[in-house]
Amino acid sequence: MGILIQKVKYIFYKPWMMFFFLFPIAATFLFGFLFEKQQQELVIPIAVVNEDQHHFSKTVVKQLKNEPRLVVRETTASNAEKLLVRNDVDSVFYIKRDFQEQLMDEDWEETIELWTSPTSLATGVVRELVASKITRLTTTIKASNRVVDLMERRFGKLSESNQLWNEAYEYTDKQWEPEPLMTIDYRDNGDKKAKEREENIDYTSFLGLWSFFTMLACFFTSDWIVKERKKIFPRIQTMNRGLIGYLLQSSGANLFFHIIQLTISYFLLVHFHMIDSSPTMFIMMVLFIIFCVALCSGIASFISHPGTYYIAGFFITFLIGIIGGSFFPIGDITPSLAALSLWMPQSFFILDSASAVNYSVFLILVSVILWGMAIWRLKKAK
Repeated sequence: MGILIQKVKYIFYKPWMMFFFLFPIAATFLFGFLFEKQQQELVIPIAVVNEDQHHFSKTVVKQLKNEPRLVVRETTASNAEKLLVRNDVDSVFYIKRDFQEQLMDEDWEETIELWTSPTSLATGVVRELVASKITRLTTTIKASNRVVDLMERRFGKLSESNQLWNEAYEYTDKQWEPEPLMTIDYRDNGDKKAKEREENIDYTSFLGLWSFFTMLACFFTSDWIVKERKKIFPRIQTMNRGLIGYLLQSSGANLFFHIIQLTISYFLLVHFHMIDSSPTMFIMMVLFIIFCVALCSGIASFISHPGTYYIAGFFITFLIGIIGGSFFPIGDITPSLAALSLWMPQSFFILDSASAVNYSVFLILVSVILWGMAIWRLKKAK
């Protein structure tokens, strides 16, 4: 315990160490509010080529233009290609000439083509949005066809079938307002301000930023392994337990340092209604810290030069941050990385209770393996 106490004192007495104590907290809120402001102002430019020019295609275009996050440019096919090549639009949606005819025949496969370029970023998000508009049309048309079909089965051929179909269509379409069909109205007795905040901002964005800056701080505060490897370790290598005890207690002091930072961050996030007050969330954040310290220790055991260690630490943190969705939902933008992002530690914060328990076991197991590997490497290198 003596080494642990001395290490804790050393950490809190050094000004540059205190910088890494405050850095994750300050950077999380600074960039979090900055991203929040940018998200509110973010718009996605797209082009729409409407070769059909009938009621249903015009309805889709009108609904897309009413989306606050989209800037829709209705143009010709040739001009749309030029806009896409010049990166003036993120993607192009080409509505085919027989769009309305196919929908009326309940054949809605391949009614709209999507044109993208290698630089398209928000294709997945916009595609889901367009798909929701088509789903609204197709379900409404199918319901209207079903009404006419049932009435004709009972009363025979109707002379006013078109009028009946239009009435059924208008009635069914109104069911999508003010909210889409099958919307779940979930209510609890939580804090009113937290609910209002939740409507405007995705709270996981703040947790994602916190995870990125915390992992980065862990790498910088774990550089003692690289620095002491040649100077301190030889003095305590006469006994195996001495080296193991020194490594565990030093890592424990580093862990204690970041858990205090975590506690402050947690209460600030709860206070500003970025997350709900939950013991489970706090435990998840603690497990994330444990993983970070173990990961940094494992990486440090393979590197003997501080400069190389800092570069590797920043690269690994940035890579995990991007794939894990610390800055934006990578799975929505790049579906091919969606499965991989679920294995990143940031996904821990958005799992349901059952999945979180399983992932906790996985994260603890990985942390133990990383710590064991670090100890084995450092003992072997003495």
